[in-house]
Amino acid sequence: MVSTFELNENCKSSVEFLEDTEIHYLDDFYKNPQEVVDFILSTKATYHKLNSPGHNSEYFHDMRHYASADVSHVYGFLSKLCNQKPADDDGFVVTNYMSLCDHPFNDYQNNYWWPHVDFGWTALIYLSDDEENGTNLYRCLEESENQDRGNTHEHLHPWRPKRYYELVKSIKPRYNRCVMFNGGDYLHGQNVTNKKYFGNVFRLNQVLFFEHE
Repeated sequence: MVSTFELNENCKSSVEFLEDTEIHYLDDFYKNPQEVVDFILSTKATYHKLNSPGHNSEYFHDMRHYASADVSHVYGFLSKLCNQKPADDDGFVVTNYMSLCDHPFNDYQNNYWWPHVDFGWTALIYLSDDEENGTNLYRCLEESENQDRGNTHEHLHPWRPKRYYELVKSIKPRYNRCVMFNGGDYLHGQNVTNKKYFGNVFRLNQVLFFEHE
């Protein structure tokens, strides 16, 4: 039986060298990306960490899909690129599903959305029609900001002042593009450049996490 998540054997692969690491780009990643989107959206999205303090569901909608599917071949393929083992159960598809309310709280012009680190390498598969609102990699310029961010919750004060961060790289999104970068070494977060995802339009990514042995 052919998997909904069948990889495109003719995907376009390239590597960008960034400081002492790499960013991998795999364009046209899935053979049938619309089938992937349809499958994901057939599963109900749930609010991420809704019981934690913050404004999720009030000023923004930070949600996840956890869809049961065999994506072990996707993890296996990407694991060979980053030389790290999967951090998650490969029997589930996990997404970032996000929209913002048109409210002064969401001041994207003066702030970055929640710079954070992951376990190790991170793979994002962009599944929205967008070539602007991708992913930023940062370096924090103030230790006090690191401490302040560490003492709050991502949904309580998600917007962090741009003056405290150096933008190291802005990764461009593209429909059905997979990007892999070292999410354990670089602070990163979604790049909000306009109001495309303000209102009822959601930004959809599939996300896969990896970690050191």
